[in-house]
Amino acid sequence: MKKILPLFLLFLILNGCDNVYRFLFFPPQKIEYEIVPDIEMMKTAGDTSYYIGKDSMTIVFDKGTFKVEIKYMSDYQLNNFEFPEESKGGIYSTNPYTYGDWVDPELGYTPNRFTVFKVSIYNYAAPKINFDPENAILLSDRGDRFIAYGLEAKTSKFHSLEEYYRARKGSTGIDEDVFEARMGIARRTMLTYGRPLYKGDSREGLVVFDPLSEGVERIKVVLKNFIVGYDENNVPSDFIDINFYFKRVPVIRRVTEATKVIAAGGDGVDLKTIKDREIKIFQVKYGGDGEEIVELGLKNLVEFLNKKEGLKVTLESGRAESPSVAKSDLVVVSGGVVKPQFSPVAVDNFAACIRNGGIILIDDLNHSKSSQFNIGARDLLDKIKAKFEGSYIEKIFLSHPVYSIWAKIKELPLGADDIVEVKEFEREEKYNYLEALFWQKRIIVVFSNKGYMRILSKFDNPSIDNTTQLQLFSNILIYAVSTKQVAMKSE
Repeated sequence: MKKILPLFLLFLILNGCDNVYRFLFFPPQKIEYEIVPDIEMMKTAGDTSYYIGKDSMTIVFDKGTFKVEIKYMSDYQLNNFEFPEESKGGIYSTNPYTYGDWVDPELGYTPNRFTVFKVSIYNYAAPKINFDPENAILLSDRGDRFIAYGLEAKTSKFHSLEEYYRARKGSTGIDEDVFEARMGIARRTMLTYGRPLYKGDSREGLVVFDPLSEGVERIKVVLKNFIVGYDENNVPSDFIDINFYFKRVPVIRRVTEATKVIAAGGDGVDLKTIKDREIKIFQVKYGGDGEEIVELGLKNLVEFLNKKEGLKVTLESGRAESPSVAKSDLVVVSGGVVKPQFSPVAVDNFAACIRNGGIILIDDLNHSKSSQFNIGARDLLDKIKAKFEGSYIEKIFLSHPVYSIWAKIKELPLGADDIVEVKEFEREEKYNYLEALFWQKRIIVVFSNKGYMRILSKFDNPSIDNTTQLQLFSNILIYAVSTKQVAMKSE
């Protein structure tokens, strides 16, 4: 049999069956398409309310008192620019709108999961307007009629993203995490039907349809029953249909673009690229208790990385007002009972550290929301969040690269809340997750209620094995350094 196959292939080639040979050894590649405004159809419609936006990809419907913009969001855009970190991880990628970097083994390429448009609505002077995105319809020149997906199963008219992903969800813990991560992103980014938009209001989000087939060339997206008026009982009474015409065009990306790293830091990192530079950790001392525990834990972390991987990690400590804060890769704020309070200069330093590519790590030694440290740390988190427009706080799911960028961590390591009882404080719950402040698709603050510094320092139990906890903090530090490198290269 082993001899027959090569002879058979040779026979095919010599007999002109070049197509069969090419299919076996060079499977067909997926043609990538962009969906762009169809100027010809727009001219045929003859409505001067429509025009093309400055980016040449957006169609604008402008009635003077209000405006609606719509733009196609390609998988390339969604993966590389909107959700770069969430698009890593293969079948466990948490980008809810694409398959991320997963490749279908049967097709040999990554198919489209959905067809996605970004819709922006601006009310300049109209009394009240509104739109239910589930009334959006996509029509194609092949006779397709797709109705937009709703978000939650219980409130959707037709079909929902929640139902779509529940039907595909496995039963493991990571499957549940991926599901929750996808739905969390969808809740933040999908266009939803909310209260009326009054004068000066705006709303934007993504509208999701089923994927288009290969043969489709022209499509029309209809925002059906767009509300332009309400009666005296505040019930929608005046409606219009807004029609947007698009066409599909094949696109060939340059190799440098196609091979661009999807997520800063990605699924793994080559430590050789960071061994030549000094990596700085800064411990903030604010006069609170437990600072010696934190210092010992960080010294163990530095020793762990320098000995194990030959890195050049240094540790410095001082007040948050120190200029060194802004220059550090990882700034650690940790304590127990005393409530931390930070000056405007300190908060500006934290923000400068983040803008320089660093990460702030907060760890509550008493692992309790009712502790004074936790209250003060939450206040700091809110002040940092206010410095970064568009930032948001969310659970760090196990599918995030911070759990796999160096050491592969499959579950959250045990913290002091799992091992040590602190009777002075009543814990509302045992935390099985870390939180983070995200900005521009990357983690900028890690918030831990686990009391990890007690484990890193072996304060409560000198014989405890803290390898996994050291690996987690190493991942966070390496994530900070690698994202900083990618940011510097892209500038």
